[in-house]
Amino acid sequence: MNDSIRITRGSAARMAQESSSKKKRVLWSETPDDQGKDRSDEVLLCGDEEASEFYVKDQPTKAPHIQCVFNNGIKADLIRNLHEHVYNVFRESTCFGNYMQMDGCCAGGQIHRCCMALELNCSSRRAFVMRVNGSTLRFTLREFALISGLNCVSEEKDFIFDTTEPNRLMEQYFQGVKLIRKVDIMECFEGKVWGDNDQDGLKFSILFFIQTVIFSGERVTKKVPRLHFDLVESGMYSQFPWGKIFFYLLMKSLSKKMDSEKQFYRIDGMPIVNQVWLYECSSSINFQVAQKVDDYIPRLLNWQTAKEILRYKKLMKTIFSDVNNKFKLRNITPNQRELAVLQLSPEGIKNQGEVQYSDSSDNEPDEVISHCKDSNNDFQEQPPQTVKVKRKGKVGSSPSPVKKRTKKQLTDGSN
Repeated sequence: MNDSIRITRGSAARMAQESSSKKKRVLWSETPDDQGKDRSDEVLLCGDEEASEFYVKDQPTKAPHIQCVFNNGIKADLIRNLHEHVYNVFRESTCFGNYMQMDGCCAGGQIHRCCMALELNCSSRRAFVMRVNGSTLRFTLREFALISGLNCVSEEKDFIFDTTEPNRLMEQYFQGVKLIRKVDIMECFEGKVWGDNDQDGLKFSILFFIQTVIFSGERVTKKVPRLHFDLVESGMYSQFPWGKIFFYLLMKSLSKKMDSEKQFYRIDGMPIVNQVWLYECSSSINFQVAQKVDDYIPRLLNWQTAKEILRYKKLMKTIFSDVNNKFKLRNITPNQRELAVLQLSPEGIKNQGEVQYSDSSDNEPDEVISHCKDSNNDFQEQPPQTVKVKRKGKVGSSPSPVKKRTKKQLTDGSN
């Protein structure tokens, strides 16, 4: 067994160290028109009366089934399957290590059902807009970055790999097969296929995290793109725009999907981010849904869902009601600590077009992820107001967008 993980050229450990350098990191950038703007009471310009009306005119006659999955046990999974020093490298040196601070936040379908029921016509794939008790709430890429801390700036097209060359991880552990599913990654991780090779153990832990946390909403029979293996093998996963991709997948499955007939819905991407966003919109109110327990950055790390299950009808008659409702919700804005730690760009860049991401699925039946509990959400009391930032400069931050690389540059960095 290796006593330590050696940092070699092109390794994940090397790239993780680079992510904590003094180079300026940007997770999300505003347009020039957004600079210095308090958006807490902002209403998205809907243009006409029809655009500001609810999208769902007739609620489903039968209660729809909402599938919403998130691996809230990721920390226990990594501790169970990795050597202690490998887990410490993941926690301290990778761009996903801050997620090890998260505890007890479970995904649930009923909050998302409420959101879809209250969506406005002016929603789009770039902004989910809903109205609750007179307040118009908007969820955009900006809110996604504040909640998740994932890179929402880099461009996927800048990550070019030579696919004519074999990927070592795929060749060594999957015999070079082209169809590798999410469930295959999960089984390999649980089987500790890397043996005493700690560097590969770290890489498999990153692949496992990507598939069960960031890609939590995707079916387990989903094909894992070769790009994921190339990113992890080269160490460039830390610079990849995961946030943009998962925001797109989330919006694609959430925005303007509900109707009176459809009975089954899957919330893709990273549904827990939208759920925690709604908690943050109401974090000063005593709901029996979830409890804010800490003050980390990003905000996803701060919430625990309650054990009590509140059903859709009760939620709509209380928290989401427009009649005699004492609960007020408002849009979220970054505070000064978030501006500093997440290093949101003050100069801004123009918004990019919609992310083009291929998410075609296999036609195989879904399987159940046994370690991902799917509970029906619910809030609790207001959290302590202590100021706490873990590992300043690492928590919630990602590297700046990388310059476009040639195939030769990327393949030379592989192990």
